[in-house]
Amino acid sequence: MQIDQLLDGLSSLENFSKKNRIQRFILTPVKTFLAFIYNRFLYKYLKIPLIISAKTFFGDKMYVNIPSGTDIYLFGARSHESEMRLTKFFIKNLKNKKIFLDVGAHVGFYTLLASRLMGDMGRIFAFEASPQTFNFLRRNTESKKNVFIINNAVSEKEGQMTFFEFDLYYCESNTLDPDIFKKQDWAKTAVPREIKIDTISMDYFCTDNAISPDIMKIDVEGAELSVIKGSMKMIENNHPMIIMEYLNDKCVESKQYREAMDLILSLGYSLYLINNNGDLIASSDPCFISDKTGEASDNLVFVYEK
Repeated sequence: MQIDQLLDGLSSLENFSKKNRIQRFILTPVKTFLAFIYNRFLYKYLKIPLIISAKTFFGDKMYVNIPSGTDIYLFGARSHESEMRLTKFFIKNLKNKKIFLDVGAHVGFYTLLASRLMGDMGRIFAFEASPQTFNFLRRNTESKKNVFIINNAVSEKEGQMTFFEFDLYYCESNTLDPDIFKKQDWAKTAVPREIKIDTISMDYFCTDNAISPDIMKIDVEGAELSVIKGSMKMIENNHPMIIMEYLNDKCVESKQYREAMDLILSLGYSLYLINNNGDLIASSDPCFISDKTGEASDNLVFVYEK
């Protein structure tokens, strides 16, 4: 599938996702009805997620759960506005990359997209700390020969840490530091379970596997600073493009996002945001777009330019 075809397909899905529920029901009655009933009623009382197969806009099948994977089930893509922009950016920039690190891969949407875009010449290393989420990642990538999955948390060093795993409704917020979500209403009632997980540093992993990454995505719910600290040698040696989720300062209780950004900038990188076309725009304000859109987060891009 060509780049233009992928972008056109994603644009159609983006327009579809912006329609109201009645309009979507007319176009896709079964999917829309099932998602609505399960999200609004069944999950509320059963507290059991519905595991279901979805088809991505780029043609791959993947397993998600309703409610947390509803957007992929309905639209074949991540429908959050910032994720749509990130998806366009990846479509335009991953094709010629050789090694992609997906740190915080979740169930594997971007891992699968990278696998499709990079093809046989590329290698994708997907890291997911949560055991329950890793099971989805394994199932979704088991047929991909260019994908290698690792069930570790990426941190400053090798060892063990306490990890907080929410139920599948909030599984995208699994974290090493649940306090960052204190300002979020959902966090007042969602109680995570504590588990011990193994950690690994990117410096150790890249050295041990003799790899030189071209691009690294980091989405680890507050542990971004630890990831960067454990990647310093790799970053200084390879200068990969870095994409990092950044939660708006108004939405979190942690300074780690800004500290992680400042550390990356100190290594000779420049900050860019992603516009609606998936292209980069220079910025000195990580919240420039999220303040305008009212979204809680955005994806920042760091390019080495020293």
